[in-house]
Amino acid sequence: MIKIFVANWKMQKSYSQTIKWCIKNNKELAELSHRKNIIICPSFESIAKVQTLLNKNINIGAQDCSAFEKGAYTGQVSAISLREIGINYCLIGHSETKINITNTDNLNNSISEKYFLLIKNNIKPIICIGETQEEREKNITYDILKHQIDMIINKIKKEEIKINELIIAYEPIWAIGTGKVPKPEELNNTLIGIKKYINSILSDIELTILYGGSINLDNIEEFKNMGILNGFLLGNSSLDFQLFKKIVLLSISA
Repeated sequence: MIKIFVANWKMQKSYSQTIKWCIKNNKELAELSHRKNIIICPSFESIAKVQTLLNKNINIGAQDCSAFEKGAYTGQVSAISLREIGINYCLIGHSETKINITNTDNLNNSISEKYFLLIKNNIKPIICIGETQEEREKNITYDILKHQIDMIINKIKKEEIKINELIIAYEPIWAIGTGKVPKPEELNNTLIGIKKYINSILSDIELTILYGGSINLDNIEEFKNMGILNGFLLGNSSLDFQLFKKIVLLSISA
């Protein structure tokens, strides 16, 4: 059942545009949030202000965090700071935040460190995973996704982290901002594979699976009744509130 909608605004809105969006749409957004869990992820500089403008039923998330607890890391934002301003969720591993990191092992270790720090600070990580077009064409999607998941699971086991929920956002890199989406059968099979793999290692975990990548009014109908899917991670489709609202409402309708 579709229950979560994450709006990732990336760097698409300026500070003033973000404020205007929140003031204009707060009432309608609050009404939507009574029906579904809405998570808004604005850019860092506007987070604190957004929290004062939006209804308390609406969760505020961060788009990323540092893999370090504290220190001389110019431009990075710590999980501790996110906790102190009341952040509930944080995206980690999004392809747009790791595009210039070429060493896969270093990248995955960094994401697992972020995961640990967020859990330590009572923030729910939303772990983004996905394969490139080249990896898809080579039929190694599952290998890539398993490797990305393994780093998190290994961290959970090594640190003996006690969690009851794991949130995975499957975002095929080839679908982000391209207008391309997987066929429903392909997506369903991929999500089933992800769930089976995680459950084979963490059998009593509550797994929440989101899909992201070029979701719009034309394809939401194809995915909304997919039983294994719990929600969507939306980029461009969340910038225009009326479009975002229509997608949410369509997901609710029979």
